Amino acid sequence: MKNINQQQIQKNLFQKQIDEYDKLKLSQTYRGKSQIILWVSIIIVIIGTLLTSNPITILVTIFWQLISFGLLSIYIGKGKKWAIIITQILWTFCAIREMSAYLSGIQQQRDVVGGDLISLLIGFVIYLFTMRIFILTLKVENKRSLNKN
Repeated sequence: MKNINQQQIQKNLFQKQIDEYDKLKLSQTYRGKSQIILWVSIIIVIIGTLLTSNPITILVTIFWQLISFGLLSIYIGKGKKWAIIITQILWTFCAIREMSAYLSGIQQQRDVVGGDLISLLIGFVIYLFTMRIFILTLKVENKRSLNKN
């Protein structure tokens, strides 16, 4: 019974995203949440780079983050499906790159530290959560385009 109620609530929330697309606040829509995720990510990466890298790396990172995820965020806000798909691809690529860097570090050190493994798992859970938001954003945009036709 509880599972059926949860499914109905999810369907109602999804339908509300479509019906009140332009009326909801940024934090209430999947496209808004996608934009927030991207801008928080940009800020975290830039701060991390500023604290740990040389000036050239800092400039390249800032440029890459703003051009890639910054522009994609703007187009996601406009409801562009291609921007959502490219974001999903880049987000997955970045997650794989980070996980492989972590795993190669373990392989080189031959010493697995519990905290590092927990960090990897937390990163993976965050990836799944954020990717779910991106997927729901794309579903809303697909449903809206079907309703327009």
